[in-house]
Amino acid sequence: QGINAEYGGVIAVAAPAWAQTPAPQQAPTAADTQDATELGEVVITGSRIRRSAENAATPLIQVQREDLLSTGQTTVIDYLATIPALSNSVVPSDTTGSGLGDGGLSLPNLRSLGSNRTLTLVDGRRHVGSSGGQLSVDVDTIPRLLIENIEIVTGGASSVYGADAVSGVLNFVLRKNFEGLEIDANYGMINQNGEANKRISALGGVNLLDGRLNLYLHGEYEQVDEVTSLDIDWLRDAPVRIGIDADPTTARSDGILDSRVYTGVRRIDLPRWGQTTLANVSQPSALNNPNVPYVDCFSGTGSAAGFSYSANCFGVQPGKTYWYDGTTARLADFGERVGETGINRPYNIGGDGENPAEFSTGSRVPRSESARFQAGANFALTSSIELYAEAKYVTEDTFDLSQPTFYDIDLVNSYGAGSVNPIYNVANFDLRWSDNAFLPQNVKDAIAGNLVTPYSQPTETAAGTALAPILLQNARHSMFGPDRTQDNTRTLR
Repeated sequence: QGINAEYGGVIAVAAPAWAQTPAPQQAPTAADTQDATELGEVVITGSRIRRSAENAATPLIQVQREDLLSTGQTTVIDYLATIPALSNSVVPSDTTGSGLGDGGLSLPNLRSLGSNRTLTLVDGRRHVGSSGGQLSVDVDTIPRLLIENIEIVTGGASSVYGADAVSGVLNFVLRKNFEGLEIDANYGMINQNGEANKRISALGGVNLLDGRLNLYLHGEYEQVDEVTSLDIDWLRDAPVRIGIDADPTTARSDGILDSRVYTGVRRIDLPRWGQTTLANVSQPSALNNPNVPYVDCFSGTGSAAGFSYSANCFGVQPGKTYWYDGTTARLADFGERVGETGINRPYNIGGDGENPAEFSTGSRVPRSESARFQAGANFALTSSIELYAEAKYVTEDTFDLSQPTFYDIDLVNSYGAGSVNPIYNVANFDLRWSDNAFLPQNVKDAIAGNLVTPYSQPTETAAGTALAPILLQNARHSMFGPDRTQDNTRTLR
């Protein structure tokens, strides 16, 4: 007899034939009928048949279309990043800074193992990558209005799909028989200053040949405003944790608060286009209260010839640091200086300096403009054979501002007037000060007469004592220079 399983499989049982007199036929009983139509369990391995996430063989998360539409998130990746397994995914605000060519990308990252180890499929097929040199897929290039659901395999699937699926697989299942016109528009404010994400999407589809042929066209335009560090209130308020006490090695906790958070501070040591600080040495604190460490700027020689050029020998100091107003220079105004630890204490409230937010990444969200189009057809040739065709064109332009370039320029007559200046690296080199046409005369005079007072090593209870001053005609001009920007243009076909 034959038994038809629920999934279309057939189990056949046959008995051998013997020469015998046939027994009289009997009508089947209810119990016989139940035995013939019910199965306890059918186990199918290696199948593509759909099954629920609850009894999948591997950890499986399913995201339905309704979840994406009702979440309120402006992008698909923003919603996926709310799932714990995808919480470390790359969202556009992560793509500012020093990374090259990644501006505006939305890359899923399962279990924080890296987006290049997370395989992204569309209808079970691999999709063209958007990140240079990797197979990582920008999920923004998948038509959001066509998404039926997203299947997420959170267990390693490298044995099936290869090394790019070590952390798991995302499979975007698209709608196959959409008919009609659907338009979706979104406006999301991403910062209270008015910066926003604006998007409009449209999907049109038609079914032909008694539903066997489906044609569709999807188009989307998206614009994201740039958000800079100074656009964000809490960054503009300049909160900085600053050391106010250093503990000795013999007493890790001396009962005194080590640091506190100040707001509204300014930073004086690395302004745009720079400040000039004469070589100097800070008096070291006693070892039982080591707020200022001991530094030997003369390498034990006690003379200018042994000067070490360490950053600790150019700490910003009142009376030693010059601030520039256009083409003129004056001694810097340190306002109310805050912080008690370290040699270089660059923070103050009031006075000269710049907002510390200027010292970090300029763009917190990159400016982006994208146009995405996809057309396709699905044709059921037979009940078991389906043909498909699709064409995609995506263009994305992004811009972001990272940390500015920075330089330490040593003002020292280390070479002759007709010689080439020494260059130590791209951010550090020497320039002559005595005949420098761009250096104000008062700064030249200060360098010419600069006396540096070295100190002896401190004791347990006493700070270092002053030694004989040394004439040291050295200064350092420290600065942030031109901006580092990125313009990225990506085209997917």
